[in-house]
Amino acid sequence: MRDNKEIEEVMAQAVEGRGRGGIECMPPLFTITEVAKYLQVSNTTVYRLIKDGALCGVRIGQSLRFTSKNVEDLLELCVVDAND
Repeated sequence: MRDNKEIEEVMAQAVEGRGRGGIECMPPLFTITEVAKYLQVSNTTVYRLIKDGALCGVRIGQSLRFTSKNVEDLLELCVVDAND
């Protein structure tokens, strides 16, 4: 297990490396379960949104992952006018 000093050094190196195209610049990736919790729907609903083409993500191995932009795009697509 790392001590606090080692953790601080690793974090400082990660912050220092930002902007160089490293992995630290990648947006976080979310699982189906995390997206479902955020949207307050079931995992089945998320799978249906994927199948219908409303939610896009990336496949890494056998797993699906989503960026916050993927979720924002879905929400923009599903906007409903309150006056209708």
